[in-house]
Amino acid sequence: MSGKQDNNRYAALDGLRAVSAIMVYGVHFGGPAWAPYSGWLGVQAFFVLSGFLITGMLLQEREASGTVAMGAFYLRRAARILPAYSVVLCIVVLQAYIYEPFWPAVREALPFFLTFTNEFAPPTNFMPSWTLGIEWKFYLVWPLVFLLPLSWRGLAVAWALAVAVFVINWNVRIFQASHYSVLLIGAGLAIAMQHEGLRRRLEHLSSPLASVALLAGVVAFHVWSLDLKALLGDGRMNIVYGALIAGLLVALLGNNPVQQLFGSAPLAAIGRRSYSFYLVQIIALQAFNGVILGVPPSTGGLVGAVVVGLMLADIMYRYVELPAISAARALLVRPKRKAAQPA
Repeated sequence: MSGKQDNNRYAALDGLRAVSAIMVYGVHFGGPAWAPYSGWLGVQAFFVLSGFLITGMLLQEREASGTVAMGAFYLRRAARILPAYSVVLCIVVLQAYIYEPFWPAVREALPFFLTFTNEFAPPTNFMPSWTLGIEWKFYLVWPLVFLLPLSWRGLAVAWALAVAVFVINWNVRIFQASHYSVLLIGAGLAIAMQHEGLRRRLEHLSSPLASVALLAGVVAFHVWSLDLKALLGDGRMNIVYGALIAGLLVALLGNNPVQQLFGSAPLAAIGRRSYSFYLVQIIALQAFNGVILGVPPSTGGLVGAVVVGLMLADIMYRYVELPAISAARALLVRPKRKAAQPA
């Protein structure tokens, strides 16, 4: 499948991240005009992407070396997540300390933020970080499966058992179970793509006609999202949407009009900054409202928050994210160089 960049990134998947992040801004800051389109589902697209990409990397490493270096894996994840997260959390805490009315809620929520149990924290202006609580637990547990000497069939069985656990929990109304199911949809797609027969069947989704149909399906899902929510409920809606995004993800790995749209340079650039862009969203809105006083939730407020958010995200990306990732890579390369030196 085409669409892969020279730097081993998928431009169209970055574009999907960008669209998903802007959707989340829309539901938070766009006001009544944006509410019917359920932009909060953009979070589920992030979960599908995370499950797919993390599992794909684990599969590639195991195929190349026969195992997975868990220390290196966790170091890469920590470098990717913790520096930007810590900077934004410090800003939130400092802001709350200066503006006393915010402080009690942030102080109460701080233990959750420090232990990545954000999804259980009381409401604060760092509420969007709840998704990291979900993803961090997934990163801690799911990679352990790849230490087992499992064939493709064994991995498929392990994946099916993991899905069953969360379906059972979901049926007994365990909080947040559907989000892990959506992460596993992405993981299952990565495993399926390793099987030649399944991959060939899935690649039909990347044809020009199928890709346009899938994108139309995603758009229709948002247009009728309120009706679907009433019919399915939040949890089932997350899972159905996650499956639809998984199909779109396959399309984005091909060569078709939808891949070209999502892989465009502006969307790909936003997508590469989407993590910080997502983290700073409430800070961005507050900064915008501090300059343009009293802007209510509206399309104007949304545009302002997006513009400020992108500026902040670019700073974070250049001066926090990239240096941290480079430092982690240097730490991982150094032991290999030492091992390569003659005795």
